[in-house]
Amino acid sequence: MQEIRSDVRCVQDQDGALILDIRADRFFSLNPTATLIWNRLAAGASVTEIAHTLSRETGIDEETALTDTRECVAALTDHCLLMTDAKTPDLAPRFR
Repeated sequence: MQEIRSDVRCVQDQDGALILDIRADRFFSLNPTATLIWNRLAAGASVTEIAHTLSRETGIDEETALTDTRECVAALTDHCLLMTDAKTPDLAPRFR
């Protein structure tokens, strides 16, 4: 299960969200779909639950919603914004 780090802040508006990683002194911009995923993660929802909500709220099919949700969660994890199993991520930059 993914959990948002306690030192990450989020400001939202109708266009999405701005995420501030306080420890790494970095900002990230989320579109409305990524913001929905972020909010559901913050509420403790699983990837499957988030995909179901995304499908229901946007009208996309469940398979696409699940793929999109997994990709978004992976990107958030790659940027060290999420913890997995309550472990704080290494904040060293990750390059692909």
